[in-house]
Amino acid sequence: METVASFDIGKKNFSFYVEEFDSSKIPPPIKSEKYNIDGTPTKSMENYLSKIYKNGNKILLLNSDLTANCDKKAYLDQETFYNMIDLLDNTRKYGINVQYL
Repeated sequence: METVASFDIGKKNFSFYVEEFDSSKIPPPIKSEKYNIDGTPTKSMENYLSKIYKNGNKILLLNSDLTANCDKKAYLDQETFYNMIDLLDNTRKYGINVQYL
């Protein structure tokens, strides 16, 4: 099983999602056929990603406010970074071993 994590970083809305899928059931597309010249995915890449989405299982979904104990007047308080690190450190209790970000 492969494990993938994705992040949507925001101060008030920090989202963290982890999913696992069985890559042996989904043959990857040929490297040269993944993306068009303009950076959009090819049809074979779209099909590959669709199979991953449909085959995956959610392990963890967190949506958190990172502004606790922060200076509300500051654009980006240093405490925000500490809160993010604490949040990510606390996910270790789930025993997640992520291969891809």
